Amino acid sequence: MSGDDTHQLQEKINDLESSLLKQEKTIAALKERVKLSIRSSGDAYGIFENNIILHDLVAKQTKTLQEAILKAEAGSKAKSDFLAKMSHEIRTPLNVISGMAYLLSKTNLNTQQLNYINNIQKSSQTLLGIINDVLDVSKVEAGKMVLENIDFSIYSVLENLINIFGVKSEDKKIEVLFSIDPDIPKTLVGDPLRLAQILNNLCSNAIKFTTEGEILLKVEIVELKNNAVSLQFSIKDTGIGIKPEQTKNLFQVFSQADNSVSRKYGGSGLGLSICKHMIKLMDGKVGLDSTPGVGSTFFFTITFPIKDNQHECSSHVPKKIRNKNILIIDDNPTSIEIFKEILNKYGFKTESATSGKQAIELIKNNSTKQFDVVFIDYSMPEVNGCQTIEKIKAQCEPEATPSFVLMVSGNDINEATAKSEIIGIEKIMIKPFMPMMIIDAIVSISLPDSY
Repeated sequence: MSGDDTHQLQEKINDLESSLLKQEKTIAALKERVKLSIRSSGDAYGIFENNIILHDLVAKQTKTLQEAILKAEAGSKAKSDFLAKMSHEIRTPLNVISGMAYLLSKTNLNTQQLNYINNIQKSSQTLLGIINDVLDVSKVEAGKMVLENIDFSIYSVLENLINIFGVKSEDKKIEVLFSIDPDIPKTLVGDPLRLAQILNNLCSNAIKFTTEGEILLKVEIVELKNNAVSLQFSIKDTGIGIKPEQTKNLFQVFSQADNSVSRKYGGSGLGLSICKHMIKLMDGKVGLDSTPGVGSTFFFTITFPIKDNQHECSSHVPKKIRNKNILIIDDNPTSIEIFKEILNKYGFKTESATSGKQAIELIKNNSTKQFDVVFIDYSMPEVNGCQTIEKIKAQCEPEATPSFVLMVSGNDINEATAKSEIIGIEKIMIKPFMPMMIIDAIVSISLPDSY
């Protein structure tokens, strides 16, 4: 660069600096005029100063709140991590205690010792359930609960629950029933373990809060597409019910309807919160309808992908047995309704009676009509199932005597089995049972060679 160019550049810089200085002086003068104008307005200046102070206070409080939130989140994560680790540490020896107690119960023990062992098993299982709930809550809060996506059958999930519900309902005057849509696709994709956990929790609650009546687990198709099916699961009970004002906190951690519930029925208040989180993770929704003193219905809807190229989902019924006449004898109207819905779908002809006496009169007054198979409940008032079968057989000709399927609950199984061997019953079905087992029973009786 030449000397002339340098000189010209320096002059331009000087001019810019001079112009900038003038602008700064102009801005300073304007600021003073604004201040004088604000001061002359009296209260307006005070408001202006207060706004500046308030702005500073808000900024400081916001910063303090942000720091507190970060500390709370860190504390919550540390708590969840601690609970997760401690739950694992506690669960391991507890499983050993439960296992050893079970093995000990199979040895030669007197009545008192066996009672002690049974109490140990029950207490350890209760404690293990609470620990598992705590572990799941900590996983949810730490964001570490991950669902599986594997092939599974809805029928397998429900069949695994049958024994659990049968045992839990043995000591109560309640009946557990399953109503499952037979058109549900055979193979779905999802997390069967978590689905079973949700159903187990909701059904266990229903049994816990119901002293008499029935528990109905129903699975219905809401929408069926080529690649997915939406299912609604509902668990209806005839228990104590819940007041409307108590339902708003029901799905929160450590919450129950009221404190007296925890004292009378036990429970940690974690189960429903865990269910809600797992249903949400499955992109589902959960709800509740309840009337105090009448009962409650918990329901949730989940959409499952359908596995490609699967076979027909419904059970196959041979054509030559579809026109058989079936008699259903049960004092529970819901049970009769389930039977008729399934049997009529496959072309069977059905009639029903709500008591042993009514069934005996029905067969007596319709001597020209022959029933091929009779499904009869064991536990009925006045005349039980076995007594009814004996009276029906006594008034039927040998060639017109139907085949009998005796339906019993877990607490009646020993007594009913002993009697069934004497009077000649073709099959015993233990409640609760899958509805499609009804079809299997008819096929096995009518076509024994195929089974």
